[in-house]
Amino acid sequence: MVSGEQQEALQQFQDITTCDPGRAHQVLEACGWNLEQAIQFHFASHEEVPAARPAPASASASAQEPLLQPGHETAMQVPGNVVGRAVMFLWSMVRNVASGFFGFFGNFLFGGARGSFTEQFERTYGADCPHPVFFEGPFNDALKHAKDNLKLLVVYLHCDHARDAPRFCREVLADETVRAILDRDFVFWGGDIFGMEAHRISQLLGVRSYPFFAVILPASVEELRLIASGGQRGSSDTTQVVQILTQCLDEMEGHRAEMASRATQHQVDRMLREEQDREYHEALEADRLKAEKGAEEARKRQDAEAAAQAAREAEAAKERDEEKRKERLLVDFQASRYKSGDPEPRSRILMRLPGGQRVESSFRQSDTVQVLHDWASICAKLPENEGKNFEVPPRFQLQTSYPKRELSDTSKTLKELDLVPDGTILLTVVEDDDD
Repeated sequence: MVSGEQQEALQQFQDITTCDPGRAHQVLEACGWNLEQAIQFHFASHEEVPAARPAPASASASAQEPLLQPGHETAMQVPGNVVGRAVMFLWSMVRNVASGFFGFFGNFLFGGARGSFTEQFERTYGADCPHPVFFEGPFNDALKHAKDNLKLLVVYLHCDHARDAPRFCREVLADETVRAILDRDFVFWGGDIFGMEAHRISQLLGVRSYPFFAVILPASVEELRLIASGGQRGSSDTTQVVQILTQCLDEMEGHRAEMASRATQHQVDRMLREEQDREYHEALEADRLKAEKGAEEARKRQDAEAAAQAAREAEAAKERDEEKRKERLLVDFQASRYKSGDPEPRSRILMRLPGGQRVESSFRQSDTVQVLHDWASICAKLPENEGKNFEVPPRFQLQTSYPKRELSDTSKTLKELDLVPDGTILLTVVEDDDD
């Protein structure tokens, strides 16, 4: 029993080589069911390959069976044992396959060395054999050329070993009517299936036998629409090909409308993709700007919080320094105030606070306004003023009551300011610059 893939390989092998099913099975089995290798082996050797068969009834019978058919130039007797038959089979296979095997893969992988399909066609069938004008260039270029010119594309896939290839080339493609129709109204591309590109196209179109031609509505390699096909297994003669091409031309307006519709749809799809891409990039840009703005605002908030914190810390440090200064002033003031044996005349100063409270103390007449400022800042902490709830603002200025004048020059003495033997001063609040 053969599998589905093996059955398909058998059918393709028979289509190309025109050999009988028995030989097809023998050659494919001998080549490990490798279709390409089997084709090259068949045309390179022209030998019969031994079939896999049950063991003979007797050793003498098997010893008389030849490995090769009589008449072959190197026919020889096969040893009457299985090992000898295997050796002879391998020797025959290596000898006959070598040239065809490597030639096939050389052509398949490096098809460019064979020249254009037109040159290959004319080498095979002669330069004097008429044929339509083949499009010179890759299949994709032919597809684009047909689409740009609103023409249908005719694809011809050729196999030199196919049974009907010579008849199709010499009779159908050489026909004057066929040539005229193809040259005038179609883009005609041809390729040999032993070339990589034509082999790929045959796979895309699902071709199983050759020669093969098809009329295609050009779109893209990924979207090949087959309108009509022929040439397979000798099913198309000149009349049938002309009929197929003529029918396609009769329906050309519909095809052109479909091609235009496809082109329009592709344009719409392209514009839609571009619009979607643009919207996507705009959204990305908006998100980026939003993220940057958020980051900038967060940075500003952090900077503002840091600045506020620094200001608070600076203010707290300033208050601590001021508190320490007042403590030192308090110690110094009390020390100088209760100093005994000081002969210098003194002056009594009365200071009125913003809340209406009064504070009084004695000073040397040589004391300066700076001493009055220091006294005003610590007066609430003096022992005699404890419990009186004096409120002295952080910022203040001193001035005389009458005549009213500001005591801004801290180097002036009480005597110079005529605050002897006594005097009255006012303590007023200095508002912050921000208020």
